[in-house]
Amino acid sequence: MRALFVSILGASLMVAGCNQKQKKAEADAPSAGNATAGGTDSAAPASPEDIAAEIAGGNYGRAADLARAATATRTADPQLYLLLARAEARLENRGYAVEALNRAFENGFHDPRGAVNHPDFDKIRKSPEFQRLLQQWSIGGARAATTRAASGAPSAVTRAGDVSITETGGHTRIRAGDIVIDE
Repeated sequence: MRALFVSILGASLMVAGCNQKQKKAEADAPSAGNATAGGTDSAAPASPEDIAAEIAGGNYGRAADLARAATATRTADPQLYLLLARAEARLENRGYAVEALNRAFENGFHDPRGAVNHPDFDKIRKSPEFQRLLQQWSIGGARAATTRAASGAPSAVTRAGDVSITETGGHTRIRAGDIVIDE
C-alpha cells in the first residue's frame, strides 16, 4: 500500500512540475496580440517604419492593429494616423479609414492632398465618407473657409518645411517636428 501511495505522489509531483514549466514558458513567450513587427513585446508600440513595412508586405490587418496600438499612446502623431488610415482603406473599412485620415489632418499632417491621392485609398476614393472628407479639407474661396470654420476644421494653415501653424476658431496649434504647442 505504501509503495502505491509513493508512486501516486511521485506521479502527481511530476505532472505538477510539468504544468508549472509549461505555464512559465507560456508567460515568457510573446502572444500574437502583444508582439510587434520586430517580435518584441508590447512595452513599446510599433514604429511608423514597422507599420509601413506591414502595409508594404500586404499585412493590412496587422498594420492596422499595430497602428491602432501606437495611436493609443502617441495620440498626436499624424503619421501614425495616416498609416492607420492606409491600412484600414486597404481593408476597405471606409469609416475607420476616413476617421483616421481626418485625425492625421487635425494633428497637422503636412500634405493632405498628397495623402488623399495615395494609391492605398483607391478602393474607398469614391465612397461618400471619403468624398465628405475631401470637401471638408478642400482649399478654396471664402465659402470653403466658412464651411471649415463652422465644422471645426482649420480656418488657416501655414506651413514651412517641418513647421505648421494651424488656427481653428481662436485655437492655435504650432507644430515643429515632434514638438506641439497648443494655445
